[in-house]
Formats: sequence, C-alpha cells, structure tokens
Amino acid sequence: MPVLAATTVMSVVFVAVWIFPAAVIRFRALVVAAIGAITVAALFAMAHPAAPGGGMRLDPSEEPLLPAEDPARDVYAEAIANFGDDDLMVIGMETADVFTSAHLEALTRITEAIRRLPGVRSTDSLVDATSFRYSPADDVVNVERLVDPIPTDPAALADLRARVLADRIHPKTIVSRDGEVAAINVSFRTMTDGEFVAAGIDESVAAILAAESGPDRRFFVTGRQHIKARAADVMLHDVVRLIPLAVLVGTVVGWIVSGSLRAALMPVGVSVTATLWTFGLLAVLGKPLNLITIVLGPMLICMGAVYGVHVVARYDLLAAELRNARRAAEECLRDVILPEAISGVTTMIGFAALLVAPQPAIQEFALFSLFGVTAMGLVSVAGLPALFAMLPLPAVATGGSPASPAMRAVSGALEAFLARIATLATTRPTPILVVWCLLVVGAAACIPFTVVDTDYLSFFDRRSDVRLDFARASERLVGAAPVYVMLSGAGEGAFREPANVQALARLQRLVDDVPGVSATLSIVDVLAVLNRAVERDDPAAERVPATRREISDLLFLIPKAKLRRFANSNHSRANLLVRTAESGSAAVTELRRRIEAAIIAAELPAGLTVVVTGNTVVFAEASDGIAGNQLMSMTLSAAAILVLMVVSLRSFGVGFVAMVPNVGPVVMFFGLLGVGLADLSLPTSLIGSVALGIAIDDTAHFIVNYQRMRVTGRAPAEAAAACLRELGAPIITTSVMLTAGYLVLMLSGFATIRQFGWLSALTMQICLWGDLLMLPAMLARARV
Repeated sequence: MPVLAATTVMSVVFVAVWIFPAAVIRFRALVVAAIGAITVAALFAMAHPAAPGGGMRLDPSEEPLLPAEDPARDVYAEAIANFGDDDLMVIGMETADVFTSAHLEALTRITEAIRRLPGVRSTDSLVDATSFRYSPADDVVNVERLVDPIPTDPAALADLRARVLADRIHPKTIVSRDGEVAAINVSFRTMTDGEFVAAGIDESVAAILAAESGPDRRFFVTGRQHIKARAADVMLHDVVRLIPLAVLVGTVVGWIVSGSLRAALMPVGVSVTATLWTFGLLAVLGKPLNLITIVLGPMLICMGAVYGVHVVARYDLLAAELRNARRAAEECLRDVILPEAISGVTTMIGFAALLVAPQPAIQEFALFSLFGVTAMGLVSVAGLPALFAMLPLPAVATGGSPASPAMRAVSGALEAFLARIATLATTRPTPILVVWCLLVVGAAACIPFTVVDTDYLSFFDRRSDVRLDFARASERLVGAAPVYVMLSGAGEGAFREPANVQALARLQRLVDDVPGVSATLSIVDVLAVLNRAVERDDPAAERVPATRREISDLLFLIPKAKLRRFANSNHSRANLLVRTAESGSAAVTELRRRIEAAIIAAELPAGLTVVVTGNTVVFAEASDGIAGNQLMSMTLSAAAILVLMVVSLRSFGVGFVAMVPNVGPVVMFFGLLGVGLADLSLPTSLIGSVALGIAIDDTAHFIVNYQRMRVTGRAPAEAAAACLRELGAPIITTSVMLTAGYLVLMLSGFATIRQFGWLSALTMQICLWGDLLMLPAMLARARV
C-alpha cells in the first residue's frame, strides 16, 4: 500500500540518521531545507485542485464506518437493488390542521419547488400522491392524484381529511394520524455524498422551507442525505477551527509548563510539520477525511509535541554543559534517538493493532497515524538537532534568564513538587504499588459491564437539530429509520401465490406488535386498498384476494413506481418495510432480534426465506464486533510492545517494569466505560491502543536515562529519584500538552469526537501519574 511504502521509506531514513548522526549535523542546512521542501509540497497537495488527488476533501458518509467485506452489506445492497434505496429526505410540515386550503397550497408550492431542484428524482406528498378511487358515475377505478384540485369548500376539505386519515397507507407515509403534520418524502438521483453536498440541495431545501415558514406553519427535516450534509458542515467547521486551536493550546501550555516560549514553539513546530506531511499524503492519495480520520489533525498536533519536548529538554542540558551548539546537537541526537525510536515504534504498534478492525475508516486512521508518527520521529531526531546546530546557544546555556519571574516561579514550584514526588515514590513504594494494583483490579472487574453502542446519528449531540428533527419525525409521523424485511420465494411470481401473500400478511401483523416498530407497509396494504376500489369501494373487500389470478391482475394494475418499494419486477421477492424510531446499535440489534422472533412465530411456508436488513441494521451488526476487536488489538499491541521493550532495553525485568505503568491506565480506561462513564463506540474504541502506544514515550525516556544512571553505579532508588527530578518536567509538559490537545476536541461539533477527546485526556492524566509514582516505585522495589 502507498501509505505503508511511504512509512517504510521514512523509517529507513530514520535508521540512517541513527547510524550516521554526525552527517545530520554536518549537512544541517540540507536537512532543514529538505524538511521545508516536503512541507511546502504537502501544503500544495492539500490546497491546490490541480495537485494529485485534487486537494483535501471531506467524506461525511457512514460508508467508511461499515466493515468493508461484511456479508450484511451485500444483503443490504441486494435489498436496494430489488426495492430501491432508503436515502429519502423526510420533510415534516407542522400545522394545527394540514387540511386547509392555505396549507395544502403551501405544500404544493414546496413540493413543486423541491421537485425542480437539480438532483431530485421524485417527491411524495399529499398533493402528488397516487390514489386508487372507485368512480360510481363511470363504474371504473381511477388511478389519480390524491389531491387534485385543492378543495376550497370546508365540506370538501373535511371529506378529504376523513378519507386520507382513514386510508390504510397514507397515515404511514405522507400525513400524521392526527392530521397535523404533512410529510414530503424526497428521493434523489444516484450521486455521491460529495456531489450531494456540492450541489447545495440541502441549503436549497432549507431556503424553500424558510420562505413558507410562519407562526402557524413550522418544518423539520431528517433523512440520511440531510444528515450527511449537516455532517459535512460540522466536519468543515472542525477542520478549520480545531487544528489552529490545537497549535495555540499546545504552544501556550508548553510555554507555561516549560517556562520558555522557545521550548514550546519548537515541539509544536515538529507536530505541525508532521501533521502537514500526513494531510499532504492523504490529499495525494485522494483519501478524504471521514468521521474518524478527522481527529488525525488535533491528535497528531498534540502527539508530535511530545517527541519534540524531550529533544529540546535534552539539548538544553547538553548545551549548558558543553557550551557548543554543534557538539550539543550531535550528542543530543545520539542520546535521544533510542528512546525516540522506542516510543515511536511502540506508538506505531498501538496504531497498527487497530488494523484488525474491519471498518475502512479505522484502518485509514491507523495507516495514516503510522505515517504521522514516523514523520514526527524523523523530524524530531533529524530536523530539531540540525536546526539547533544552525542557531545560537539558548539562554539557559549562556547563563541568561530563559523566562520571566512568573515563569521562574512556576519552574521552581515544579522542581519542588518533583522532589517531593521522587522522595515519596522511592521511600514508600509498597503502599503506592498496593493502591495501584487495587485500582487496576477494580477497573478490570468493571470491564464486563461495558455497553457497546454506536450509530451514525450518535455522532451528533442529543440537543442538535439533527437529533431533534429525527425525534420529531419519529414522534409526529412514523419512525424515521427504515428496516427492510426481505422475503424471497421459490421463483418468478412467488408473490402472486395467495399462500405466500397471506403468510406476508400474517408476518406483518406480528411485526406491527413488536415493541419499537412504528409502522409497517407491504404489498398487502397496496393490494387491499386496490381490491377495495375494484370491488366498488366495498369496505369488506379491503383485503388480499383469495386467488392467484386476482392477485396477478391487481399487481399489474399498480404503477411500477408505487410497487417498487414492496416487490421486485417479477414478483419473486417482497419487502416488508418497517419504520422505527430506534437509534443506537444496541437498540437496533434488539429490535432486529424481536423482528426475527416474529418471523419464526409467523410459521412461513417452506419455500420462503427471510432476511432483516437496512442501513441501521448493517451499522448495528458491525458494532457487535467492536468489543472483540478491542480485545484482539489490545492483546496484540501489549504483547508486541513488551517484546520490543525487552529487546531494546536488553532486560526482561526492565521491559516488564516499563509496561506495568502503561497497561494499568488502559485497564482503568475500560473500567471507567464499564461503570457507565461512556459507551464503547467506534471513536472511543480507538483510545485503548492509542493510549498504550503514546504512554510508552515518557516511560522509554525515563527507563533509558535510568539505565544510564545505573551503569554509573547509582542504587535503584537513587537512580529512579534522580530520573524523576531530571525528566519530571518534560514528562509533565508532554502529558499536559497531550491532555490539553485532546481537550481541544471538546470544541468539536460531533458528540462522539468530544467524548473521544475528554476520555483520551483523562487517560493521559492516569498515564502521567503512572510515570510519576508507579514507575519509580516499581524501579525502587524491583531493583532492576
């Protein structure tokens, strides 16, 4: 794959830097120029339509969130091929009474205006719906518009109201049962989500509705296409706002914690550079940002700063000691490349473990995160030392004051705090280890209670107009989410057979009684209404005919456009269209199980097979595997990271000790989900593996420095305390920067992204205390 190839190339360059560190300093201008050139090329690829890939794009659809090779998607595609798609825009017009001349005229204007919009295939509303009516005067059945012309006489309006509300079909499709809400169901020509958004159909519909709104007439809009258009707006808003905010927050936090603007700007510069490279590759490969990869920008910004902070901190120490920029830069590169490599590879392992997920969005998130992490490592270990060698010595190396009195006060307080923590961790390790173990065990006990629940609608806040309009449509009309119950017969004409149609009617009655089902429709309804009209409007004839010939005659009388939703062209398959207000994978999964129980209870003929499908069903089935994928990805990443730590640190004991403070926070995170802090969804499913990989960064620097001090003869407790005093500031800086960066995601327009942000920030804080207390306590107790 191109992403893996690009990642491999950068990894090879990283190894070359490791082998030839002196060359980086010798050719420092060339190194800095190369990094700058790649950054400029990435900016061009992102911003210019003429660049390969056509520039950066957004994909608001749910397609990347669904498993790529899921058999359920094939079943759903088959249902769409037979009965048409469910990509309807549902518009509700709320009034005191729809059946007035003024409201029906407004409905006519709206329907006709929407039908003329480019991309609209058809509309279905009170004013253009098809009706089967028996005409006593002519003794014929007329297939005509339901409302044509619009009545002006109160008696005629009252008759129309009574006739429509008593109809078997209309209150399930185009009008509420109380006559206060009229629906306009809009279907569209085949187009991509990008084309739909670019066409501005959603905005055009909003303008049409705004022109007809008033005190006595309000509107709500829902449907997949409308929701995707709103998602595109939120995505654009997030990209434009969150990435600059992440840069600003990272810089300010780094400045406050480190006491140096330079020490803040350089790490943030690393993260910005690596992020631009990642986005440039996305653009070149024509991969749009989706509802998962949209977090790449803010996440890489805060992660990249972590790599740079340790490099800057090490260089400042060496610069103060050596008083020579070039020598300090080269020694810095030699000292940091091992821990940077360890932290980079462990972070990559965490992301690589997500590749087991079947969702393309998560796979793309993992792949481009791998590239971004590699870019961060390369820019940190090559770009920063090369830049240091070109610049004058920093103020801390020449005896100058690096910060204001306030900043020095913060620095002094931080040093005092770290000294106390070092003393506590190395003199009272046993109580710390006991408390930590109790927290981990308690969290592990809560994990089985974690609720897995996700769907496309859950990306939006409960108070957003998207969720409120969906709820309004479900409450005032019928359930806004469609489910297909597809029945397949033995061959052509299977649903001209009375036994099969009666079996469908029996199933429909049972499904009508299923909790969570708002309404059902099938050819049974259409046949019954048409049969009544054929039988001279006899109410007793509103039923399915008893013979194959009668059924066949009626089926061929029904307009193809009206029949398409309920039967395929040769009548070998039928569709029981179920409308529901259920949302969330857990609720939809339970609804599917109840429908399947009704199918069993219906005792269908042996020749009929039934499947339950639909977009919401496919999404719900896909979420069932989230928990299993979590277990697999976490096991793989933990095992791989342990092996890497043992090999790179050349000690099983040290490698094991390094893992414990980082596995614990991940267990605690899942424990928090288990106690109900949040559901396990697609975005939150990323946190465990990502946190495990990122958390190793500070630990790697701590352990490498600890081993260096042990070689000089220091005792374990003394070495651990010294490491904490020396590296505590950059550890706190990186943790606070990560936390602040993730908290920036709290400003996202998506509810699930906000949840991802604050849960990640909380997990980073737990990791911080693992490094500050648990790690030195274990080193002091284990005496490795």
